[in-house]
Amino acid sequence: MKTFRMVLTLALVLMMASHLMAAGKQKKKEGAKRERGAATEALGGMLQGLNLSAEQKEKVDAIVKEYEPKLAEARKKMDSILTEEQRKARAAAMKEAMAAGKTGGEAFAAAQAAMNLSAEQKAKMAEVRKEMAPIQQELREKVLAVLTPEQQEQVKAKLQQARKGGEAKRGGKKGRKAAN
Repeated sequence: MKTFRMVLTLALVLMMASHLMAAGKQKKKEGAKRERGAATEALGGMLQGLNLSAEQKEKVDAIVKEYEPKLAEARKKMDSILTEEQRKARAAAMKEAMAAGKTGGEAFAAAQAAMNLSAEQKAKMAEVRKEMAPIQQELREKVLAVLTPEQQEQVKAKLQQARKGGEAKRGGKKGRKAAN
């Protein structure tokens, strides 16, 4: 009877340990996916629907790989400014906005509103965005250089549409500056 009890206890411990190890691996995968997604996110979905050739995909992947660490670091800085509640609110607002088919600018505006940032947080976020802007611009320029002229025009149209959507939600460029 003692042997049976010991075997049963050992089996339960192993089951619990394997479950905890699997959960830890899943969290690591999610963290890696988030890190890997910083440069991809910076591209704002501008490459969707462009039918890139295998060679173009390879070049874009190499560019993204080059910029991942820089953008991931900036993303960490932004996340450190926010509380856990604000991060959750941002994620929920982005998910909801994207599900509703909102463009990048509209989704960004929804996330900003949901986070309810303090004046100090807004200033810190603006500072980090200022650091990120040249990195993102450089990334976009390198990716655009890989594309055909037709693909470049498609991307430019997407970017203009995304900007218009975001400005309309924030009341245009003047309204946005006045709000900050």
